[in-house]
Parts: sequence; structure tokens; C-alpha cells
Amino acid sequence: MTKKICIFTGKRGGFGAMLGIMQRIQDDPDLELQIVASDMHLSETFGSTLNEMENRISVDAVVDMGDYGSAVVDRTQALGRCISGFSEVLDRLKPDIVLLLGDRGETLAAAFCAVEMGIVVAHIQAGDISGGLDDIHRHSITKLCHLHFSQNERQRERVIRLGESPDRVWNSGAPYIDNILQARYPKPAEALTNIGVPTDRPYFLVLQHSDTYRPELAYDHTRAILDAMAEKPETKIVIYPCSDPGYARVIEALKEFEGRDGFHMFKSIEALTFLGLMSGAKALVGNSSGGIIEAPYFKLPFILVGDRQDGRDMANNVIKVSKPTQDTIDQAILRSEDPVFRAAMDDDAQPFGDGQACPRIYNVLKQTNVTPSLFRKRISY
Repeated sequence: MTKKICIFTGKRGGFGAMLGIMQRIQDDPDLELQIVASDMHLSETFGSTLNEMENRISVDAVVDMGDYGSAVVDRTQALGRCISGFSEVLDRLKPDIVLLLGDRGETLAAAFCAVEMGIVVAHIQAGDISGGLDDIHRHSITKLCHLHFSQNERQRERVIRLGESPDRVWNSGAPYIDNILQARYPKPAEALTNIGVPTDRPYFLVLQHSDTYRPELAYDHTRAILDAMAEKPETKIVIYPCSDPGYARVIEALKEFEGRDGFHMFKSIEALTFLGLMSGAKALVGNSSGGIIEAPYFKLPFILVGDRQDGRDMANNVIKVSKPTQDTIDQAILRSEDPVFRAAMDDDAQPFGDGQACPRIYNVLKQTNVTPSLFRKRISY
């Protein structure tokens, strides 16, 4: 009997990271791939990346969370619509396993929905620490899920300490890294051409989200970044935030710089193109998890602005700016060019895997027998 594996995705970057898993499942005659898109993929505000998905793989269903605002009540009500819509999709598709990635609210809603419907759930990035509200989401997802894929051994041990049985937890590495170490991304000049940005100047990448514990700081922190960037002669490639509460204030600050010399604003950039941009940038500035996970593999400095990523495993490429102002961000950028900092970054280990996460995750999904005993689990201590 064909095993049906349903991948639910609401995050722009998460889709690109899981492509290697999707393609392996799709090519396996013993498995059936089901893709469900939701949240940012369906929103014009965040680039309507459903189109990007459909250019690469067939999408079986969408779960529309509505065109919601950036207040916490808006996001909470949208997550309720996610549960309602995904339950209808699951009832129709009847998968054997639902595969999720990350720590966002829609991921938690999908996990809750699948468990309530008696479906086994597998989770990528189990045991990481996010900082902010996503940290609560992630560990709640862990307690709902049945199969866990962690990015390194420390994170695997954290899942086990949460009471998950060790034989259900794998140190797979991060699937984000597979595309990097297997060089599936374009060269910087090609990536710049893909997004219509001139190739004749060095450039910075800017990606700032709201802080889910402190969304009231979203505008001030973003404005401090942009004020610092405005003084730089380099090109500034700026990407819109994710859909967390407070996102509207980030976008408000971005729009104040739209059209200024050297600034190029994007609602979204395709995942592999973004990796190509990272491979040639001077630094990534903001608070995106891409600065934590992907950037070390490019030896790319990450100017981490604010506290959104507090507690995460970090490599030597990170320069933390706890109290963001134009001056403190300027100082951090200067430090990123220091030869001593560069040497420490170059000597750093690769903290999130060896680029083989997708085949490891695929193999576990293929070999796992979906039985009632797999669905039923207990705290292991």
C-alpha cells in the first residue's frame, strides 16, 4: 500500500528547504506526496509565493488564513481559520504522515489539527531554541509530534529531555544546508540579475522581522537599521518581514526608504536566489534565522539586531546588537570587516549538519511503519 506523506508549509524559506525531501518522495513509487500551502504563500503582502511553489511542484490544497492584520488578535483568529481549513483538507487527503518544519504559529496549528484527527506528525528542526513566542511554539509542536528531526546532537538531546523517546529522534541536520553544501544556488552576479539589481556594486542584505515578545519595537529597530544602511554606498537589498504580529510596523519603516538611492525592496526572494545573494553579500543585517543557520556556511557576517533570536545556537559569524541605534549598527558593521573577526568566522565549525538532511529525513519517512502504536506515545521517563 502506498504511504501518503503530506507536507504543510506556510513559510517562504521553509518551502525551499524541503524541496529535496519533496522531490525524493515524489520520485518514490511506494510513496505519495501531498503538498498543502498556507499563510504567507497565499498573501500578496508577503509576495504570493504560491506561484513560486507551483513552478516547482504540484500543490494539492491551500488553506487560506485570510487577509489579516498585524495585531495579536488578528494573527490568533487567522490561526483558528488555519485549524478549521486544514482539518477539511486532511479529511479529504487522508495522509499517513504530516511533515512540518519550524516553529511558527501556523505550524503549531497544523500539528494540533493533525493530532486531533489521529494522523502521525513528523517535525523538522525539533529541539532548536527560537527566542520569542516561536520558542513556545516549537516545544509545543515537539510534544504533539511523533517523529523528530533535529539539526545537531545538542538539539536532539534537548528533545529527549522533553520526554520524547530516543528512538523517535534523529540528528538529521538542517535541510536548509543541503542546497548550500551541494551548491544548488546561482553565483552572486546571476542572483542579482535574477532580481533586477545592478551587479556593479557590493551589497548588503537586510531582513528584519518583528520581535514576537516586543512587537512594539518593530518600527524603531527597523528604522535604526535603515538609517545605518542609508549612509552606506553599497547596494541595499531589503526583504519584507514574515507574518508575525507587528509586521505592519516593519513594512511602514521599509516604505519610508522605498525608492531611495541604493535601496531595492522585495516582498519575497526565491529561496535558491536568496542563497546566491548570501554567497556574495558583505553582511546580512536584521534578525532572520537565515543569519543563524545558513550564513555560517557562507562565512557571511550576521549583524543580529534585537533579541528575536535569543538563546539559539550561534556560530562565530554573529555580531549581536542588543540596543539598536544607527551608531551601534554602524559599529557592528565595522567590526564585521575586522581581520580578527573574519579569522574567527573562517575557523568556525559547521553547526547545523553536513548537507545530507533531506535524504536522512526521507529515509526515515520511507522506512517508518505507520501503526497505532506509533501514534500513541508517552513521556519516556
